[in-house]
Amino acid sequence: MKISLRSVVPTAAVPAAILLAAVALGVSSCAGKQDPFAYTGRTDVDTVTISAQAAGVLESLTVKEGDPLRKDEALGSIDTDRLQAQRQQQEAQIGELEAKRIAAEAQIQQADAQLDLSRDTLAKTEKVLAEGGATRQRRDELATETQVGEKNLAALQANFKMLAAQEDEIRAGIRITDIAIRDARIVSPLDGVVLDKFHYQGELVAVGTPLLEVADLSELTVEIYVPLDRLGSIALGAKATVTVDGVKEAMAGTVSWISSEAEFTPKTILTEETRDSRLRREDQGPQSSGDTEDRDAGRREVLMDPIEVLSLRKSYRKVEAVRGVSFKVGKGSIFGLIGPDGGGKTTIMRSIVSLLTVDSGEIRFMGRRVDEDPSYVRSHVGYMPQRFSLYQDLTVEENLSFFGDLFAVPRRELERRLERLYAFSGLAPFKARRAAALSGGMKQKLALSCMLVHAPEAIVLDEPTFGVDPVSRSEFWAILASLAREGTTVLVSTAYMDEALLCDRVALVYKGEILAEDFPASLSARYAEPLFLAETDFPHRAYDAILGTRICGSCELFGEGVHLSLAPGVGPDEAASFLRERGVELRALRPIEPGLEDLFLRLMKE
Repeated sequence: MKISLRSVVPTAAVPAAILLAAVALGVSSCAGKQDPFAYTGRTDVDTVTISAQAAGVLESLTVKEGDPLRKDEALGSIDTDRLQAQRQQQEAQIGELEAKRIAAEAQIQQADAQLDLSRDTLAKTEKVLAEGGATRQRRDELATETQVGEKNLAALQANFKMLAAQEDEIRAGIRITDIAIRDARIVSPLDGVVLDKFHYQGELVAVGTPLLEVADLSELTVEIYVPLDRLGSIALGAKATVTVDGVKEAMAGTVSWISSEAEFTPKTILTEETRDSRLRREDQGPQSSGDTEDRDAGRREVLMDPIEVLSLRKSYRKVEAVRGVSFKVGKGSIFGLIGPDGGGKTTIMRSIVSLLTVDSGEIRFMGRRVDEDPSYVRSHVGYMPQRFSLYQDLTVEENLSFFGDLFAVPRRELERRLERLYAFSGLAPFKARRAAALSGGMKQKLALSCMLVHAPEAIVLDEPTFGVDPVSRSEFWAILASLAREGTTVLVSTAYMDEALLCDRVALVYKGEILAEDFPASLSARYAEPLFLAETDFPHRAYDAILGTRICGSCELFGEGVHLSLAPGVGPDEAASFLRERGVELRALRPIEPGLEDLFLRLMKE
């Protein structure tokens, strides 16, 4: 049976060691009697990824794993030398233009005065001519002089306007530079603790590069597993002290929730010794499990979308994480939730597998409401969270056997399933290797295999390839495609646009909303405007030079250059000349087909 203890310890005092995926807990009552039992379990916290908002060299990032953070605390910065130099250059350009504008204004005043004089002289000459006191030749000379003066004044006024427009462009560039300098500061968005640090001082980062993963400890809960014969000592509201292995400080709190069922946990005490005993016991032949046989016998093909999400809403205090999301996932298809960190993907997925209670809306699995029948969902759906949460001290084979035991898979059936899992995952040569010694890609394959031990009808994977090398990513997606072909329904989230193209349907998720949903190719086709690629060795310079100008309809930085849609009436030749006039060395400015990422960036701004 599982309970949750809500900590009342100040977040800054909670050590990061409690955030490990699997920990041993000891519980003592408020009366001060030490509980003689040790329990296994895990902490449950929401995590936030802090990403780079500017591109450049990481100048400093002083925090390390385990450090407590305060909201708005300065954590480091990205090198702004280039930006500062650019701003100084822009300020110098403004100074030069102001001097030219002042001189041009003086020239206009002088030319205007001279033109007034010429016009006055011409008028007087024409009057004298009418009286016979002047020659026609003199009148014509004065008329020509007046026309020249008018053209000169018009040219000086046009030059003045051009200087003013250039000054406005540079001032707009300064505002953009100031925003970039501001974004170069790395600030904590919340009170919490650093879980992971992905990059270090001196490394080059791009916009959106994850820097830190932080646990939000404002709603910290600790889940422990309690044997059935001890449940009588646990009650809602009871005060308790939780001690975590490897952490000296104890956490004081109260029991805030007790699960109604324990389908994910064995009905025994799972200390390290008993767990190892279960793993290494001798095979005593087929095991009977009425619950599992009934469940397997009850599975049937139903002509409906296995996963339906209708008007889903979920808030964390004042933050609305999911805003009226609706979508369906067809049987045997791969449906992708695509979007940046913090967009609401994890909240949607945890709601689908009944790990979160939603504020409003409805989630159905095979026609059954998730909130009304969570045990059915958990026995038929496999869930793979972002963080690797298997037992690091067990081998590959021990982890797989352990999860088979958790789901009461009969021994002979488990052996048959393990052979198949080894075959498609490629883990057979690593059966005896401990999970802690696996590479990132193999850990994800092991997590997927453990999730598939009980043969779920649908699987939900939260960014399963984050931080995995390209080869392992490709192999992992090949496995997902194979599972989908065999009829397994796959719901997967990712921030990689190349992976979005491997899905049957995708939903673009941003700030808790679905911006668009369709086949990947159909979504890309929604980008109607012609798109050009400005190929250059200095894409940042090109981006800064064209953003916000009369040439630019929209532009975005990409690895190979700048993706650019032109303003109405502007052609590619004019845009290329505009960039070259501003010192940007172009290899080419050529038309390209818009991709899914181009559409996503456009929709995000709208």
